[in-house]
Amino acid sequence: MEKIPFKVPDNNRFNHEMMQLKNKFRSHGIIPIDFKKENLALSKGQIIKVIDYGNFIQK
Repeated sequence: MEKIPFKVPDNNRFNHEMMQLKNKFRSHGIIPIDFKKENLALSKGQIIKVIDYGNFIQK
């Protein structure tokens, strides 16, 4: 498993990418109830990764 030590920055680019990711989950029937920056990390390649799926519900 890849260690991901970086937090997602609060800027327009990553806020937009987070919204796209949230919509992608929804389009696959997954409701990300607890989708927030504390549950995300940024890889070395600047890709947002979900690190906590605790409150995601599948329809």
